Amino acid sequence: MESWVAPPLLLIAALAWLGPAPASAREATPGAARAARIEPVPLPRPRPASAPVLARPLGPGIAAEPPVLADVPLPRPRPGTEPAAPDPAVMERYAACLDRLAAVAELTPEAPAVGNPACEAHDLVRFTALRLAGGERVALQPAATIRCALAEAIVGWVREDVAAAARVRGTRPASLTVDTSYECRPRNRIAGAKMSEHGRGNAVDLRAVTLADGRVVGLTDPAADKAFRTAVAQASCARFTTVLGPGSDGYHESHIHLDIAERRGGYRLCQWEVREPVKPPPARPDAKPPDAKPPGETRDPPDAETPEDEAAAPDAADAATEAKPAPVAPPPTKATPKRPADKTSKDRKSADKTSDGKKSDGKAAAGKAARGKPAAAPPPPAPEPDGAEELAPAPVAPSADQP
Repeated sequence: MESWVAPPLLLIAALAWLGPAPASAREATPGAARAARIEPVPLPRPRPASAPVLARPLGPGIAAEPPVLADVPLPRPRPGTEPAAPDPAVMERYAACLDRLAAVAELTPEAPAVGNPACEAHDLVRFTALRLAGGERVALQPAATIRCALAEAIVGWVREDVAAAARVRGTRPASLTVDTSYECRPRNRIAGAKMSEHGRGNAVDLRAVTLADGRVVGLTDPAADKAFRTAVAQASCARFTTVLGPGSDGYHESHIHLDIAERRGGYRLCQWEVREPVKPPPARPDAKPPDAKPPGETRDPPDAETPEDEAAAPDAADAATEAKPAPVAPPPTKATPKRPADKTSKDRKSADKTSDGKKSDGKAAAGKAARGKPAAAPPPPAPEPDGAEELAPAPVAPSADQP
């Protein structure tokens, strides 16, 4: 028992006698060497307060904070892109126009159209209605956005010209049907074409004039009152610098274009054909109505319930039957009597020749008589031999059994 316990006890006593290892021995280990070489890392300097903080994605499902940007000055605008300042002369004429129309028209100033240099307008108005000399109201349906100068021209045109044409017919204008007013677009909406006067507020398109008695006069309708349309067309060409309608360019067949474009030399353009309804071609003098009867026909018309083709079919059949001659019955066949057996062949041949000669002579005489020529006298019969009458037997009646 003591032999088994002594060695471990001796080992423990030896370790206690030796004591702990010195510090130099502990520093010689690899882990201790790496720990001795680690030094503290300096932190980055703080960002200035004026620097922008950009948001970076932190990962899926994590919202980033919005960036805080500093006040960065914007670049200077390019030359020519700034809206042009209104011309003082234009604004002065605009104010005077509004003063003149205040008593005779219902309109309100519109905001200047800016952005596209080709379509800028600073004297636009929203034109709703006007009043005649007697105070009657003439509405624009719908309201038109145009320049004040064009609105003033329309007021004078309606009050003086259109009202005079309607007064001849015992009525007055009640409204105008507007198709197009201000619209920034090229002419006839063709890409690459020149800018239309609609893009400058100088033009308006009209379709019809409604009168107080309820009549609607289409300005391009051939069936409308021609005298009224003619008077309106003549007055339009005298007041506006451009008038386009049917017959101008194919784009104004359903409305009238009016504008006050200024051209060199005071040039005006008036192209408006006042058309009439297309008349059908005159009927030919030799033409017959489809239900006309030929002269001399007395037959009754076919039954109303019978189609014409079926009713005409029996008549055609009857006419064909009447035109076709009736068939002629063949003459009855006569039985040829048998000659007696005792008559000689020579006598029979001579008799046959005699009868054939008589028949041919009769046919020739009939043909000459039909042609108007006298027929030749038939030759005398040949003398019969002696005893012919005695030898000729008496005729025998055919029996019913013979064919």
